[in-house]
Formats: sequence, C-alpha cells, structure tokens
Amino acid sequence: MAVTRLLRIKETPGSNPAAHLKKNLFYICRPDKTVDGLYIGGNAGVSPEIIYDTMKQNKRLWGKESNPAGNCTQGFHYMLSFPPDCGISEETACQIAQEFCAALLGERYFYAFAVHNDRSHIHTHITFDSVSKEDGAIFHSPKKDWERRIQPITDQLCRKYGLPTLQYDPAGDRKGMQYQDWQAGKRPEKPSYRWYDIIRDDIDQAIHEADSYEAFLAWFRREHYAVRDGKYLSLRPEGRERPVRTGRLGKGYGKQEICQRIQEKGLLQVEYRYRTYGDRAVIKAVFYQKVQRAPHFKMTPFQKEFYRRWNNTYGIRKPGRKQAWRYRKDILEVQKLSDALAYLIDQEIGTPEALRDRLEALEQEQQATRRQKDLLWKKYRRNPEDNGLKKLQEIEKCKVTLRDIRQEHRLARETYQLFTESQERQKQPIQKQTEQIENDRQHQKSCSDREEGHIWKTDR
Repeated sequence: MAVTRLLRIKETPGSNPAAHLKKNLFYICRPDKTVDGLYIGGNAGVSPEIIYDTMKQNKRLWGKESNPAGNCTQGFHYMLSFPPDCGISEETACQIAQEFCAALLGERYFYAFAVHNDRSHIHTHITFDSVSKEDGAIFHSPKKDWERRIQPITDQLCRKYGLPTLQYDPAGDRKGMQYQDWQAGKRPEKPSYRWYDIIRDDIDQAIHEADSYEAFLAWFRREHYAVRDGKYLSLRPEGRERPVRTGRLGKGYGKQEICQRIQEKGLLQVEYRYRTYGDRAVIKAVFYQKVQRAPHFKMTPFQKEFYRRWNNTYGIRKPGRKQAWRYRKDILEVQKLSDALAYLIDQEIGTPEALRDRLEALEQEQQATRRQKDLLWKKYRRNPEDNGLKKLQEIEKCKVTLRDIRQEHRLARETYQLFTESQERQKQPIQKQTEQIENDRQHQKSCSDREEGHIWKTDR
C-alpha cells in the first residue's frame, strides 16, 4: 500500500470558505467511480450533500467556518492506493479505510471515504473535517506527522491484510502538493519566465556586446535600467519595483564574475545565440489550421495588434531590434499573449466590440448553466430514488459544461485585459511628452525669473 497524497484543503476566497471542501467531497463520491455510491462510508453520511452539510454545520456550531486571515484549513484529504497485482477487493479497501480512520481520528472528527475502481489500481480517498465534533479543536498535522502517526497505522494495516508495506524515503522529504502544482503536473508544461530570468539574459547579452565594464553599464542604462554600482552591482529594469543584486542571480552573475567574463570573452571565443521567448510552433499550428479551414484568411487590425506584441516579445533579443525595452515586461506574459492570439483567431473575434459581446454571452451562458444545475440538484434531493443515476449524470454534464464556460470566460477576460493594457501603453508616450514639455516650460520660466531678479539687484 502507498499513500500517494496528503493534502490540506484550504479556505476558499469569497462568500463560501468551504467551496474547496465541497468540490472535494463531490469528486470522491462520484457515482461513476464508486459504483453508484456503493463504496462510500464514514461517520458523516452516505451522500456528498449530507457529508458536506454535516461538516459545514459542525464548523458553524463551533464558530470556525473561517478566520480573518483567510487561511483557515477546512479539511484534509488523504489517498491510499494499492498495487494492481495485490489482489485486493473493493470491500477489503473499504474495511482498511474504516480502520485507518478509526485509528487516526476515532470519533472526534467527521470523516468520509470512497473507494474508486475506475482505474487499473484500486485507490481510496479519505476526507475529514478539520474541526472536532466533540470540543471544536482543530486537527493539527505538523512536520514529521507522517512518520510519527500515519506510518505506524499504515504498516500495521499492511501486515494485517498481507499487503506490501510502504518503502519510505530516509530523507523524509515527502510533502503534500498544492492543488495548483498537482494540476499543473497533469497539463503539458508551458514556458514561464520571471524577472530573474530576464535580468540574467540581459546580462549575458550585455557581456556579449560590451568590450569593457563601463560599456557593460552603459548598455543597461540605454535599456532603461536603474543601475547602482558600488561594492555590489544592483539592477532594476523598467516595470519592476525593487532592484536585484546580480550576485543573487546565480553563479557567474556577481560583480567580480561579470568583470572576469568580460575580460575572458575575447580569449574563449564563446558563440552567443540570442534567446527567444514563448513557443513559436504553437502559433504556427494555429495559423496553419486556420488557413486550412479558410484559405483566404487575413488578420484584422485587432488581431494584428496581438500578433505584433507577441512577435516583438518572442524575438526581443533579435539583433537590430529597436526599443526592445518596451517589450521586456511582456516576457512575463508571453504565454498569455500566445493564448490570447490563438483564442482570437480560433473563435474569429476580430474587434474589441466582438470580444466584449463574447464576454457578455459567456456570462449569460454561465448563469443559465448554473441555474440548470441547481434545478437538477433540487429535483434529485427531493426524490433520489426517481431516476437518481440519470439525474446525477445530467448534473455531471452541467458541471463539465460549466467548467468549459469558465475556462473560456477567464481566457476572454485576460485577452481583454491585455488589450486595455496595450491601449494605456500607447497613451503613455504622449503623456510623458506632454509632461516633459510642461517641465521644460517651468524650468525656462524659473531661469528667466532668476535672471530678472539678478538684473534688478544689479541696477539697484
């Protein structure tokens, strides 16, 4: 037996702090994974609705539904998985889960478990409340809790039922994963960049183009960097609030190391290749598919604006690129630019008005689907025996549809935000030019006033 996940279910920002807990319970109790709820057990109920209401009422009873900091733990989620060749049955997995919960929690906490048999290996999900039903105490899971409390229980159950015990890492570095990290591991990895990556790349490019340390610093000033050169070298690119000491960027980026790299550049003859940002193959595939469907396809000015911004960011380090500093901050959002461009072309959205209309339509679809799902839940709760499985399947379809609508709505909203940011950026040079003219006018006026004052005093 192997415990593959130990997760803490945290508070959800918004009106319902226990939304994550609710989503977790409805997932582990899905009919298609538990043979219509046959392999669901625990002391909190036999359906996700009852289990969720029980845990929520218990929190309300003890006044621990949330906290001002917004970081209240709503529950815990453990998962026990069994090897495919161990020959364990669903009934035995239920019995192991029951004994595990009894040994770890006793009757102090509400818990629910569900055995899933929809994969090649049987696995059990265990979710329990964070608040004790006896005294309102919070369940604590400190560091080394795995070795101190959970490991002895799992080892004892493994020996009792003849299962292979867990092979533990002596370093003790097993850690629970955040949901975002686990979900990101399921998706194909997309390129992402941080300010540290951008500054490192700028230093590499400056070393390649500079013949001396003074020319190196001048390169950064031309690129609109704030440079502070003393015992340490600190750089702050335009768009970032705080400077960064180059020594913190890693080996080879301290002040002395940079000077040494500049001196040794001519001796080593290292070939420099400028770096690109983003995945050009994805954009090529989008255009290829679009041209296959519409051979005479041409981008609208609205779509061209996104393509120009993405292309300038992708090849920001291309030799001869002018005013590259304007697109440096876009490197942080190059994936958003790529997704927005692909979305506009795929959905044939050619104007800002069409994008706003699509956002409104998605909001209406989201509200209609949510109402439909709530109506189906009311019908199911009134009479679960009347076509209960069919109603649950319809509810699952509504959930899938709602998830797809939310994903598109988020993408459309981010696309519109990128558009508004681009519009504001285009206004900034005009505003800066106006401010500069006004500053020059004030400076000339002050100078003339001082001259008149000097002449007046001389005449006296």
